[in-house]
Amino acid sequence: MSENFNPENQTEEINELRQQLEEANDTIHAIRTGLVDAFVVQGTDGHQLYTLKSSDHTFRILIEKMQEGAITLNKDGIILYCNPCFAELTKTSLDKIIGRRFDQFIKGYTLERLDIITSDGTLKDHKTEDILQQSDGMQVPVMLSLTNLDLEDGTALSIICTDLTDQKAAQQTEADIDSQRKIIAQKDEFIGIASHELKTPLTSLKAYLQLMSHYKG
Repeated sequence: MSENFNPENQTEEINELRQQLEEANDTIHAIRTGLVDAFVVQGTDGHQLYTLKSSDHTFRILIEKMQEGAITLNKDGIILYCNPCFAELTKTSLDKIIGRRFDQFIKGYTLERLDIITSDGTLKDHKTEDILQQSDGMQVPVMLSLTNLDLEDGTALSIICTDLTDQKAAQQTEADIDSQRKIIAQKDEFIGIASHELKTPLTSLKAYLQLMSHYKG
């Protein structure tokens, strides 16, 4: 047995290792449960700060920055959440939207209708066109995509609201062009028919006038 062996030192080392292991386990648990959002690591260049961002945080940033309105309703049709794009669509500040009824912005979403929608547990990406009422009285055509959400406190409704103003304007322009083309085609057809019907009488009249002019001469 080594002369340097000391049972007391061994016991102290074991206790120290156990303490380090417990601290490491506590740190891992804190990271996993979201209790820690950053930590410092000692590296060759000194202390470095690392921040932790969950997938929920990334998803929230995506929703906040997207160019479509995003809304969450409870079963009573109350707006629990909306992103800045929906606030911009309605021309209403975010703080004045949360807590209001959804049918104040899009008519027809009564409690009865919402109950039918949310009672369908399989509802996913149901699309419908509606009219959104802005705070200044203007109306905006929108496409709504509805999906049920199962939350801890009950079923909620997720809605993506897409502004169809540009699409409708393009469709109207295309319809106007088609209408003009039909009018031009009808005019050309009329001119063709009229020219055919008048061709013989005009030719005869021209010959008669030439003959009269010859006798007068």
